[in-house]
Amino acid sequence: MAVAQLVRASACGAEGRRFESGQPPHFSLDVITPREFLLAALASEKAPFAFEKFMEAALLHPDFGYYSKKIQDIGKEGDFSTTATMDKLLGQAIGKWVCHKKHENSFGQKWNLIEIGAGNGNLAQTILKSIPWMRRRKLHYHIVEASPILMETQKRKLGKLCHWHTSMPQALAACNGQALIFSNELVDAFPCRVFEWDGFQWKEVALELVKETLREILVQTTPLPASTTFEILDPQPGQRIEIHESYRTWFRSWIKNWKNGSMLTIDYGEIQGNLYHRRPNGTLRAYRQHQQIVGPQIYHNMGKQDITADVNFSDLQNWASELGCQNTRLETQREFIQRFLPDSVTLKNSSPSAQFILHPEGAGSAFKVLEQKRW
Repeated sequence: MAVAQLVRASACGAEGRRFESGQPPHFSLDVITPREFLLAALASEKAPFAFEKFMEAALLHPDFGYYSKKIQDIGKEGDFSTTATMDKLLGQAIGKWVCHKKHENSFGQKWNLIEIGAGNGNLAQTILKSIPWMRRRKLHYHIVEASPILMETQKRKLGKLCHWHTSMPQALAACNGQALIFSNELVDAFPCRVFEWDGFQWKEVALELVKETLREILVQTTPLPASTTFEILDPQPGQRIEIHESYRTWFRSWIKNWKNGSMLTIDYGEIQGNLYHRRPNGTLRAYRQHQQIVGPQIYHNMGKQDITADVNFSDLQNWASELGCQNTRLETQREFIQRFLPDSVTLKNSSPSAQFILHPEGAGSAFKVLEQKRW
C-alpha cells in the first residue's frame, strides 16, 4: 500500500509558491477546478511544466497540498496504511537495531535517534517501548516533521517523550551531528520526475492545461538527472520510469551536518535490475480512501490524495556513496525483521497482520531496508 510520511515543504526545498497578486485566492479544496489549482499553486511555472512540479504542489503546497491541509491520519482511518500501522513487528525490530547500533557507534551515555516523518506516531511509540528502560532514559528521540497536522497528532500521542523539528539541519544541530537516523516509507513520497522512452531517447513527461483538463506531453530534457534508471536495457517505446531527484537534492542539503552514526531507509521498491520488470507504465500511482488510482485519474482530486512511486534503491546507494556514506546492507523487510526478531516467523501463523508484513511474496519482499553509515 502506498504511504507518504514526511515530504515536506521545507524538507524538499519547496518553499511554497508565491501568488502573483501577493495573496492566495480563497478557494475551497472541495470544489477547486484544475485551472484554479494551477493558477493558485503553480502561478510561477511556465507551461508546459514538469510532472514533478505538479506532484510537489499537489502534496506540499501550504494552502492546497495533501500533506499540508488534507491528510488526517495514516492507517484504516486515513487514505493509506503503513506496515507500522498494521503491526508492531517492524517497530520492535527497529528498536533492536537502534540498541545494537548505539553500542556499535560508541555514542556514550547520552545518545540521539532521529525519525524522519513519524506519521501518526505509532512507530515511535513501539520503538520507545522496545528499548530497555536503562538505555531509553539516556535517549533523546527527535522527530523531523513539517506537516502541521501530523505533528499535532504525534504530540498528542507521544507527549514529552520526543523533541520535534521541521528540518534535518535543525535536528542534527540539536544532536551535535551525532545520531542514529531512520525513516519508514519516506522516499516514495518525494516529488519525482517522470521519463518516457520514445523509441530513440528518454523524454520528460510534462503537463499543460487544455480547457479544464491536464494533458501530458513529452519534452526533451538535457542533461538527464544522475540515475542508474536510464541504464534499463532495450526499453520499448512507451516505457516509463520515475526519478526521485528531489530526494537526492534534499539528502545533499543536510548530509554535511551529519558527522557520525548509522541510518535505516525503509520503503517499497527495488534495485535497478528488477524495478521496472514487466512494468512498462512505470510505478506512479495515487491513493485515496485505500483505493489505488493510476493513469490520467491521478490528475483528479488534486490536493486530496496521496501520490507515490516505487524507490530505486540503486539510486539511493549511488547517491549516498557520492557524498561519503558507506552502504552497509540492503535486505528485504522480512529479512530485517527476522534478523532482529528471529522468533517472528512463528507469529505469522497466528497474526494476520504479521503474516502480511512478513509474506515473502508480498510486503515481506516488496519493502526493502537500506542501512548506511557515516563517520
